[in-house]
Amino acid sequence: MRRLQSRFRLTLREAQVAMCVARGQANGEVATELGIREKTVKNALMAVFLKCRVRNRVELALKAHDAPIGDEVLRVSAADLIPAPLGDSA
Repeated sequence: MRRLQSRFRLTLREAQVAMCVARGQANGEVATELGIREKTVKNALMAVFLKCRVRNRVELALKAHDAPIGDEVLRVSAADLIPAPLGDSA
């Protein structure tokens, strides 16, 4: 996570939010995992977008996948970004 913080000059909270979003988590899921309000997630995410020069969560995830920036983010793959077909119980 320190590499993520130093590379894009993110705060610890911004780095945490960025890694959760890069794994495909929704704002509410991020808020629950980090024990913060959803509004805090949204604010941190806007700062992350600016600092990482991305326009949306998909670009953030792709940047994290293409240029590894933290151990947790390294686990993101293109398959993580594609929803499972309806009725798929896997």
